[in-house]
Amino acid sequence: MMELINAPGWARNVYPVTYLSGNTQDCADLHSFGPGMREIYILHYVLRGRGVFEENGRAYPVETGGTFLVRPQAIIRYAPDPADPWEYIWVDFCGSEAAALLRQTGFSSRGPVAPPLPREEMEPLYRRILAAGDGHKEYHQARATGYLHVLLSTYMEKFPPDRPMDDGYGYVQSALQFITTRYHRPLSVEDIAVHLGISRTHLYRLFHRFLAVSPNEYLARFRVQSACAMLSSSNLSVKSIAHAVGYEDQLYFSKVFRRLTGETPTGYRQSHPPAE
Repeated sequence: MMELINAPGWARNVYPVTYLSGNTQDCADLHSFGPGMREIYILHYVLRGRGVFEENGRAYPVETGGTFLVRPQAIIRYAPDPADPWEYIWVDFCGSEAAALLRQTGFSSRGPVAPPLPREEMEPLYRRILAAGDGHKEYHQARATGYLHVLLSTYMEKFPPDRPMDDGYGYVQSALQFITTRYHRPLSVEDIAVHLGISRTHLYRLFHRFLAVSPNEYLARFRVQSACAMLSSSNLSVKSIAHAVGYEDQLYFSKVFRRLTGETPTGYRQSHPPAE
């Protein structure tokens, strides 16, 4: 089912840019969102771990120190890597000038994910917003909104628009998109390399450079992440789920699943029952 979260009616047009709320989220329990839509902007800064953010069907890896932006009306999904689940800090906001401010950052022209930025620099900016907004008076929101502008100006500086990106990262993004649409079928590193028109060796180098994992390992993590979602939301058998995420051998699937999550598929299902 599609999730839709709206901005509070009072906040939509009060200020040109308005801070709404924020918090931290530790996803050790593999908490995820989507597919769904929001009517507000949400910046997520990853404090540790890693995960995947999907916008309108396109997948983006997000590492420690990375930022992903949820934009209004985009169909999104985000989930932690089961082997290294992320913890992130987030702030959400809205306003008639929010889009104009974001156009001065790379989020408008370079995509919804910013490359890693130092935690010692970014985390205090987020926490200052949360601390300032911790109250119900209008001045709390005004202060938090002021600090939000400082945060956005930092992204303008550190992640400016239209700065050329290493074209190697474009290959990685294309590979991730290919995996997203083909992971449920038999898929090899050779298949991915042929699709991109590059060699296996070059593909391995790019994955290790940008993601610090091999293509095979990323594919395994993506499949297990998808299997986790199915185990906790359906009554399909483990064998059916193994086939649905691209594994013809159920025993091998269970071996990979346990290596990445520390649990068997059946054990994971028992410890992660469907939400009521």
